[in-house]
Amino acid sequence: MKGDYTFGLSQSIPTLGGMMFKVGEKLYELIYPKLLVDDITWLNCKYIAKREIDFSTSPPTIGSEELFDIESASGISNPVVPHRTFMGYDADNDAILMFVSNKSGNTGSKAFAGSTVKLLSIKRDFSSYTIEINDVISLAKTAYSGIDKILMFAHAWRIGGLGVAAVGTYAGSSEVSIILKDTGSGWVAERHNERYDFIQERVEPIWDGSTFLGFLTEGHGTNSLWVKTDGSVQAGAPGGLFTTEPVYDPINNQVIWIEWGSGTGATQHIWTAPPSDPFNATDKTPSGTLTDNEGNSIDLATCNKANGHILSDPFGSKLLMYIYRGGLPEKVGRILAVDLSISNPELVYDPNGSDKIQINGILRCFDLTANKLAPVPLIIAEVLET
Repeated sequence: MKGDYTFGLSQSIPTLGGMMFKVGEKLYELIYPKLLVDDITWLNCKYIAKREIDFSTSPPTIGSEELFDIESASGISNPVVPHRTFMGYDADNDAILMFVSNKSGNTGSKAFAGSTVKLLSIKRDFSSYTIEINDVISLAKTAYSGIDKILMFAHAWRIGGLGVAAVGTYAGSSEVSIILKDTGSGWVAERHNERYDFIQERVEPIWDGSTFLGFLTEGHGTNSLWVKTDGSVQAGAPGGLFTTEPVYDPINNQVIWIEWGSGTGATQHIWTAPPSDPFNATDKTPSGTLTDNEGNSIDLATCNKANGHILSDPFGSKLLMYIYRGGLPEKVGRILAVDLSISNPELVYDPNGSDKIQINGILRCFDLTANKLAPVPLIIAEVLET
């Protein structure tokens, strides 16, 4: 992506996450949580925000920020949002889907572990909202009565009459593999431990060309699921031993899987697969090392790979992901980029040459005309700091 590929990623994507919408040939909307992320208010989100970005001008024209009051809509004082993946999209009703909770006593990513969890549906134009599920924990209990909390993860989408939510459900300290599903008659909870009884962490819609095929889940311990358009569920994984995270690539019409979770130096893979057979994947894990600005030698095979994004600029498109371990000091992360053929790995630096940046959230772009995922324009990351 040539010399300007650094594009100021550290100023935006690490703290935003959320949903982007392609509403015209060069017109986009970005909807994102207004997070408070210091040690006291981690994951607190009283508002979500929206900006319109017009790429028909140079530089792009950025609209004013419009706010929606999550606290008032949910009825939860100082609500918190899930870790990493903050919102999904209801393409059938043109609405943002977003889980919120009261804060537990924990800090960091475990703040989303309160006694109350709700699923909100907020119209994309912020004109109205509904509470789709008022008590997510009680609904999850209908699939397994021992569930007593939802920890860290909760994420929902709806397309073509199929709604799917991944929830990090626990019974005491034990994980329970639960999804929520709506095929038109309301949300129900289902336990899917056909493979393992490990939690579901996120959902990713997939297509074969223009044909919607359902949702893949990011499954802890390779416990991923494919929820097909008829509502049936297939458990599987592309391989590996750890959390398998799917990223749909709309440019090459492929599913890219990335892997994270090892603390012992095991290979953390990257695979590609056809959307029609997403668990039948080809190992594309890069090998060799890269050296960051602090002199750390990063093993491209063993570094953990998470928070994948398909991002594009006028020079091409890349998969960006957060990496850690594999030669990096503990609790230190970097951003790794590869071509969509999973080649030419490189580290991403901000305009000042710093490599001390990371992707904390998941950002997806939805093309309203094509009714499917689209790549995120890279320039967004730089212009939003103005």
